[in-house]
Order: sequence, then C-alpha cells, then structure tokens
Amino acid sequence: MRMTVLFVALFAALANTAFAQAAPPDFHGRVYLKTGELFTLRDRWTPPDMGKRVREKAAYIADSSMNKLPSIPVESAFAFETVNKIRRIAFSASCRIEAPGTYRFVREITYDQSDGTRISLTQYWALVVTSPVLVPKLDPFYFPHEPAYFSFASGHSDFERYSFAVYDQNNPASPVFSGKGPVVQLDSLTLRPDVIRFEEASHTYIVKGMYDGRQFMYKKGPADTAAPVLSEWTVTVRKPVFQMLQTWLPEQEFDDSTLAFQVGNSLKLQSIAYANLCEFRCVYFSKKTNTYVYTPMTIRDIKVESDKSFLESSETYSAVPDGFYNLIEIKRNETIALPPSGVEVRLTISFRTQYEQITRRYKAIVF
Repeated sequence: MRMTVLFVALFAALANTAFAQAAPPDFHGRVYLKTGELFTLRDRWTPPDMGKRVREKAAYIADSSMNKLPSIPVESAFAFETVNKIRRIAFSASCRIEAPGTYRFVREITYDQSDGTRISLTQYWALVVTSPVLVPKLDPFYFPHEPAYFSFASGHSDFERYSFAVYDQNNPASPVFSGKGPVVQLDSLTLRPDVIRFEEASHTYIVKGMYDGRQFMYKKGPADTAAPVLSEWTVTVRKPVFQMLQTWLPEQEFDDSTLAFQVGNSLKLQSIAYANLCEFRCVYFSKKTNTYVYTPMTIRDIKVESDKSFLESSETYSAVPDGFYNLIEIKRNETIALPPSGVEVRLTISFRTQYEQITRRYKAIVF
C-alpha cells in the first residue's frame, strides 16, 4: 500500500482589513481508511501574504461537527521556509483512528500579514474510517505434513504492509515463525518435526495478522453487526491417525471361526493384495472431509513377543520402507516345528514413532 499522502497547495486572496479575520473552513477532500490504518499528510502550504509572525498553529482530529477529539493523537510538524521571497510551510502529519466513523483532519494557522492584519485559516479533510471485512478460511484442525495456507487480506490497500507471526500457545514469548504479506503458509508449521509433542493428542498455535506492524480489528462479513474482533486465529494440529495393515485379528476381536493363520516356509515379500501373513505394514494416513493426509513415519525400539516359539520374539527387529508404509516382517524360527492345527497363537508388536508409543496385540489359529 502506498501511504495515504496528499499534496496540496493553498492560494487564496483575502481582503486586507484592520482587524483579525477568520476565513471559513476550507474543505480539501475525502479520504477512505480502514481502522488502525496510518493516515499521513505531507504538503507545501502557502498561506497568502504570510509574515514572519505566526501566532498559533495546530493539527488535530475532530468529529463531523468539527469538535476536537484529543483522545486521537496527531503527530505534526510545521516547518517555515522562504522560496522566491514567498513564505510557506512544509507540513507533515500522521495519525491512526481505531474506531469506525466519519472524522475531520483539521489544520489551523493564525498569523500576521505584512500590513499587520491578523488572519486565521482552517483547512480540513473528511476521513471515512471503516472496519476491514475478513472471512479467513481455516480448517478446524490440521495434521503433520498437511499442505495448507490461509489469507487474512482484509481490504487494506497495500499487501506489502501486511505481516504475521505464529506462536506456540504454550510459549507466546517468541514466534515459531513469521513472514511478510497476508498469506500464511501453514506448511511452515505442519512440516516442523516438533509440531506435535510425543504422546500429545493435539497442539494449538496462535496466528497474529498485522498491518503496519500492528494487529487490527475486523468484521466477519459485510452484514456482521457484532463488535469487530482482533486479527488473531488459532490453528490446531492433531496427532496423525495410525493404521496397521495385517491379516491377524486384534486380540479383542478374535473369533476362531473367522480367521485362520497359516505359516509357510517362505517369508518372501509378496504383493500387498496377497501379503504374507507375517508382514505388518504401518502408516500414518489421516482422513479429512475431502481428502486424506499422509504423514511420514519414523519407527524405532521395535519389540515382538509371541507365546509360540516358532515365531521369533526379539527386540532387534527393524522396519523397512515399503512405498508409503513401514514394513515389519515377523521372522520364522526354522528350527522349531509348526504347532498342530487348531492352536491359538498370540502376538504382541510394540514400537515407538515420533508421535506415540504403539502396542498392538493379535490372535490367530494355526491350521
């Protein structure tokens, strides 16, 4: 956005009189602003026949009836200069208005002309201040490694003056990351290895949107009659959903009439459709309304326990990549004969991922 900068020059002819004269307020235009947006005025002002004696000068914000509003501070500077024997003012002023409404920016000067006549001049600009309207499209939650972004562009006219900062709700002292512009790339959050702590169901972050380095108030729609709200939003990242593909039944669902377990001599990897009964494939695959989110998994500290010795119980197992999956292949102890048909087999697999401790218990029947 370009600063709201107005360049004006006043040339007026006033009749000389023996007494002080006050000219009617001079209207110089209408300016449209958003709440909290910086209004800036810079110009060269040449009051007619301005002598060296300036009695009073002022710049302030007034209401629509020209009543001064001292609660809205104005920073202003009047620098007097002479160019080609003509005295003029290098003028600058700035202010911010936080509440919507119609205001007046007023500047005044009282001075003596060369013949001693005292002149008072008043100029004003109408400032129409409205609340930004913003409907940020944020999901209720996100998963690690989910590609996502949202925009908080709110009607302010200069995208380069937007910025944002993302904070951990539990540590608001310093931002997790920050950036320029009104678009927050949430990938910078969801791709962080520590976006979810170990054994944490979810974690919340706070996004603060700023304009000119300051948060602003906005309405949630053109017809919103509620009070404006602060440019701040929560982003929740959930633990991804763990899934294990296997042909065993979980222990609590076991039914000997439903599933049989057969161990052959070969434990070679086959296609997923005909996976070996001793292969367990792990994945983080989380469902959202219109899509699924894949989250890469790291596995360590694998421990396999079986109540039958023909399956090797060990704490030295490892997982190998298998497409999107991590494959854990249970080894057969070839020196131990298979148990007779109809024997129940129990198997417990436990390991640690970057997000949680996983323990799964299964049952099956040998036939």
